[in-house]
Amino acid sequence: MKLKVFNTFLIGLFPMFLVAQSKLSGTIRSSENNQAVSSCIVYLNDGSKLVEASSKGEFYFENLANGSYTVHFTSEFFEYKKIQVSIANKDQNLEVFLDPKSMNLAEAVVTESASDFGLSG
Repeated sequence: MKLKVFNTFLIGLFPMFLVAQSKLSGTIRSSENNQAVSSCIVYLNDGSKLVEASSKGEFYFENLANGSYTVHFTSEFFEYKKIQVSIANKDQNLEVFLDPKSMNLAEAVVTESASDFGLSG
């Protein structure tokens, strides 16, 4: 009898564990030309869960408990971005647009003439 009660208890709890786990996925694109951003690291909150975007700019996290998450996007060629997301018993799908980093190059001064290019004869 005790085993039957225990099994019934476990079977009753099992669906609760299934419902409380959700998936967060999405696609990362450039805001400039709408192309997929593959060179992007995506992490949640303090970095305990981290993924790299695929060549199509896709990412996903599985088995997330209900709650609020800060999703961070970092890339060498794009500006850092973070988004607040709430997970509540259903999967979330994001479409994220990143702004390209602006490259400021230092001014170059040419002091040699075009004929000798620093070669002395």
